[in-house]
Amino acid sequence: MSLWGAYCLGHLAIEKIHPPQVFETGLYLYGFVISLNVFRALFAYGKWIFPKVELQLERSASGKHRGVWSSIIVGILGKAIYDLFKTLVP
Repeated sequence: MSLWGAYCLGHLAIEKIHPPQVFETGLYLYGFVISLNVFRALFAYGKWIFPKVELQLERSASGKHRGVWSSIIVGILGKAIYDLFKTLVP
């Protein structure tokens, strides 16, 4: 997922500014690092809103956070599946 995120971020930037090859490589590298940090943050946030002990309680305070986190994950996965489908089907 991080490689896909790096490709999306780098490709967006390269289409707009057309940098030299050295800067292009740097953009892809920083895109990869940013994607890894976003993945790490979403994972830590997911651990916080889905604790093993509190999942048994239905009226947990983190219920709204679960909805937001789930919508973010569905959006990211939906875009990834769309890009994969677009690549495989000409």
